Amino acid sequence: MKKLVSACILIICLMVSTVSSSAAVTVGVTLNSNPVSFNTSTGYPFIDSNNRTLVPLRQTMEAAGYGVSWDSANKVATVSDDNGTKVYVKIGDNYITKEIKDNGVVESSRIKNDTFAQIVEKRTFLPIRVVLEAFGASVSWDGTNKSVVVNTNGISSVGLTAEQVYAKYSSAVFYIEIYDAEGLFAKSGSGFFVDSNGTAITNYHVIDGASSAKITTTDGKTYNVEGAYGFDKNLDLAKIKVSGSGFPCVKMASSNIVAGGSKTYAIGSPLGLENSISEGIVSNPNRIIDNVSFIQFTTPISRGSSGGALFDQNGNVIGVTSGGFEDGQNLNIAIPINNVNKISSTNITKLSAIAAQNAASSVTLSASPSTVALYVGGQTDVIFSVINPDNTVNIDYAIADDFLLDASWGDWHGDEIPLHINAISQGSTSVEIKVYDDLTNKCLASKTIYVTVSKGSYNSYYSGYYPAPDFGAIFGVPVYNVYESAEGISYDYRCVDLETGNIGEYGGKIIASGFYYDFSFDDDEGNLVLVYSNDLYGLTLYTGVNVLNGTPCYGVTVLYTNP
Repeated sequence: MKKLVSACILIICLMVSTVSSSAAVTVGVTLNSNPVSFNTSTGYPFIDSNNRTLVPLRQTMEAAGYGVSWDSANKVATVSDDNGTKVYVKIGDNYITKEIKDNGVVESSRIKNDTFAQIVEKRTFLPIRVVLEAFGASVSWDGTNKSVVVNTNGISSVGLTAEQVYAKYSSAVFYIEIYDAEGLFAKSGSGFFVDSNGTAITNYHVIDGASSAKITTTDGKTYNVEGAYGFDKNLDLAKIKVSGSGFPCVKMASSNIVAGGSKTYAIGSPLGLENSISEGIVSNPNRIIDNVSFIQFTTPISRGSSGGALFDQNGNVIGVTSGGFEDGQNLNIAIPINNVNKISSTNITKLSAIAAQNAASSVTLSASPSTVALYVGGQTDVIFSVINPDNTVNIDYAIADDFLLDASWGDWHGDEIPLHINAISQGSTSVEIKVYDDLTNKCLASKTIYVTVSKGSYNSYYSGYYPAPDFGAIFGVPVYNVYESAEGISYDYRCVDLETGNIGEYGGKIIASGFYYDFSFDDDEGNLVLVYSNDLYGLTLYTGVNVLNGTPCYGVTVLYTNP
């Protein structure tokens, strides 16, 4: 994360310390363009050894028009306005407590801070940024004049209305369309400008796989996206560059001080409905999901809102709307805006180059088995696994000699899909499998399996479990271990006794005997287990490699599902 200029944080503390303000750097406070006067009686603002700005409580807050009281017994300073809003700052706490009245009902929330309220030389100092921002004021830092700049004009303690937020900032939020390698529309989302030169923020998943993109602003004008400065897949953030300049832009607040229960507004393009605004509250300012921190909020969003702006009650962006939980009621999440500082702003990379690079590195393909032996008329399944796809993919097959085989895909089960292979005539051939990126149609991975088809066929079935094919009887393999229970029976055959192709051919025998491939899973040792079902006879058959008493084995288990 880029280091913020420490003076911009402006944490002004109530310190219990022996630090002398007369020995510190001189700091000023400008309130609505007017300098606030300090003297030896009031105390002087200064920057402490931790690079935090400390300002006298009473002199600063009363100059801003707020009431100040001090509870010496509990060491709590109370700042209040004429609307009944109160902010409590307690010595030693790294948060403040905000209390507002809404139609006679008192609502209270905590706002986190990254320093402690303290006392210096018997004078009270408080964190001015977090306190004044709680009342809706804006606080910034003038590095040239070493001054805290405060603006309270036109801002009330209850914040901006939805109408005011929309009027001021909706033009900084745009609708974005994503196009594939053939120039066809693929998906849409939202984004917002953070400077007038076209630097904008959206979700990574919005631009993922894009070959090109364009945005539409509220005045109906369209602009091309030149590319991305940088992105972070885990944080789901992307900083993009839009062609042009003179764009309206948002103001960003620190997401570190977002308070649960505080009001929020979201502006985006849900379902392609450009620049829609909605209202809600923060449900949890630090919701951890898969070790990543999100702001959870109730403000309604929908598909297409991804990449939009989540505003606080003062019209400052605190997050990037990212998604929600389909099974919940307004359980939505946003990426904290401070994470934007982790994204580079140096070089621009074209979207098509990012898509090609990410797609090529994100997919691996494996097959089980990779060699198959069948009799004419036999059938088997080869299971293909597409590992860790970060994008939507298509999968296809090509038979080198389609006079020998025909094939068809089964259904996806997680990252796995079976290819049903049927032997037509004698001979040897190969089947090539390729995985393609759904947007760019680029080949991401390929795999070749080899199939041998022989003449002749014979069947034998496990006693009491017709029509489950007897692996040992069919291939002349001795049984290594048998385990029988009330539910069914298990047979284990030593792998050293098997010949190449036995397992693949057995899969074909299972299908030919009226079973169908149902699903697969990894057992406790990580071995792949294939599951076949026969609804007519109420049987389920499990096959897979395992280790029994240190001996690698191929196991077949047959269970009655309808005893």
